[in-house]
Amino acid sequence: MDNVNLDDILTRVGEVIGSDKDTDIAKALNSGRSTLSTWRKREHIPYKNIISFCLAKGVAIEWVLMGGVRKCNNLYDSPHEALSVVLDVQSELNLTFTADQIKSLLAYAYSSQLDKEGLISFVQHSFEIANKPLPIATSS
Repeated sequence: MDNVNLDDILTRVGEVIGSDKDTDIAKALNSGRSTLSTWRKREHIPYKNIISFCLAKGVAIEWVLMGGVRKCNNLYDSPHEALSVVLDVQSELNLTFTADQIKSLLAYAYSSQLDKEGLISFVQHSFEIANKPLPIATSS
């Protein structure tokens, strides 16, 4: 799994607020500039501050933390639209999801507004973290 990098996270926060100044980024994360410096020195990732920022700004947490995932929370107007993406991911990765897995992925894709690439990455990383093989489809 890719490492979460504080400097990359802070860069993405800066992109959202339109500033690369530490003072502005710290303010956006409800902290001071000296606190931001301490986070950098200690390589501490302030998850609570980041999650609060993402929720307040309507930005996908996955994108701020990991990058590469769609950053706007307005991809799907309904869960039905997200379902087609979940099924596309299942097909593209040649997987067989259970009904419960599809339901969970649908809820996650819709609530997080993950695009197809983001959902593929999420599925692959989830199985990697759980140290389980992907449920590859088998021929009947």
